Amino acid sequence: MNIMKVGEVIFADDSDFDYFKKLALSDEEWKLEYNKHGTKVWTKTNEFSAFKMIKARSDYKDVSPEDVYDMIHDSDYRKTWDTSMVEGYEICWVSPNSDIGYYSLRCPKPFKRRDFVTQRCWLDFGARHEKIIFNHSVHHKAYQSKKGYIRGQSYLTGYYMTPIGDKDCQLTYVTLSDPKGSLPVWAVNKVASVLAPKMMSKIYKASRSYPTWKRKNRPDFRPWRNPEQQSIARLNMDDIITSQSTADGENDSEDESAIKENDFDEGGIA
Repeated sequence: MNIMKVGEVIFADDSDFDYFKKLALSDEEWKLEYNKHGTKVWTKTNEFSAFKMIKARSDYKDVSPEDVYDMIHDSDYRKTWDTSMVEGYEICWVSPNSDIGYYSLRCPKPFKRRDFVTQRCWLDFGARHEKIIFNHSVHHKAYQSKKGYIRGQSYLTGYYMTPIGDKDCQLTYVTLSDPKGSLPVWAVNKVASVLAPKMMSKIYKASRSYPTWKRKNRPDFRPWRNPEQQSIARLNMDDIITSQSTADGENDSEDESAIKENDFDEGGIA
């Protein structure tokens, strides 16, 4: 399996986007775990992590690929719909179609909060055509792990959007990530059966509301489409740390393995 190298800043080319597209569309070695309400979720074992790779797919009615693409990019809008997010923002600009950002989230009780520093890359094939966004973890000097959070790791996480007919679209989400800490086995299963379907539903609802919201909130501001609108700093490679242990500190050893499934608060991921 070809995969992004954690900690390495990349300049994504066609082969990287082609790889992610094939991963999103392939059925090979994927096991169907969930199939309800128009959403399917698959899992796949891998050689990089004890956690399975997860893929979720939904068809979105009356939502265009452009709406989903812009909605996922828009960090200002995310504050209005992502109830799990504590903070989310761009740190620096790598290239016209790549940046590095910070994201922290509340996990369902009783688990501790997680945070991530990732490089995001994107490619838009044009109106009513496919679009791709993916990320992987990197380590930034100014954004090392902090008290109260466990630094998670994304090997590869992203979205593949493609149109269906004139008005609808299909979204495929793929992730291979490690939340770190010592999670119980049952928690991993919850990701496929509960977390992924709820996330796909939230993205659909947020995408439907996005055009109305955007018309009232800087409607012409889309730096992911218009690089000249970028106001964040350019990447300084001296700020990138190659050693994960230096960036993560000691908090990835947090032991949550004794937490029981009955203590899990599904309401915390609504």
